[in-house]
Amino acid sequence: SGDGGSNYERFSGVKIAIKGDTGQNWAWTEPTIAELSDGRLVMLLRVCGTGYLWRSESANGGKTWSEAVRTDIPNPSNKPKLISLDDGRIALIHTPNPKVGFENRNPLSVWVSDDDLQTFRAKLDVTDFPGCYCYPDGIYENGSVLFTIEYNRHDILFVEQEV
Repeated sequence: SGDGGSNYERFSGVKIAIKGDTGQNWAWTEPTIAELSDGRLVMLLRVCGTGYLWRSESANGGKTWSEAVRTDIPNPSNKPKLISLDDGRIALIHTPNPKVGFENRNPLSVWVSDDDLQTFRAKLDVTDFPGCYCYPDGIYENGSVLFTIEYNRHDILFVEQEV
C-alpha cells in the first residue's frame, strides 16, 4: 500500500506442485517470512503431506516469489515460525519430524541459522514430551526467543528459549 493502507495492489503468489500432475494443481499453506542478510525475503511453508518444509524467495520486497522448492527440513505438516534475531541470525520454531500427522507434531525445537537458512548451527529441542505442538508465534528479546505455542489443541504454552 502506498496510501497508509486504504488501498492495496496484488502482485503474485507462490506456486508449489502438490501432485505429480505437471502443475495442474497448485497450493500454498501457512507461510512464515524473514529478511535475509542481503535484503531478500525468504519464506518457509508447510505443505500438507510432504514431510518437509518448502522455501521460496523474493528479491523485490514480496512482489514476486520464486517457485517453492522442498528443503531438507523435516516437518509433519505443521506451521513453522521464523524470527529474525538482532545479530542477523534467524531462528526457526518448528517440530522437525518427517512423519506426517497431528500426532507427530513433536518434538518442539528452535533451530538457529547464521547463514541465511542454508544450515542450522544450533538445533535446540525445547521438549520431546509427546503431544501436538502447533501454531507458534513469538519475538526475540534480550538474547532469547519468547513464544507461545498451542499444545494438544486445548492448552497454550509460553516458552523462553535462550539463543
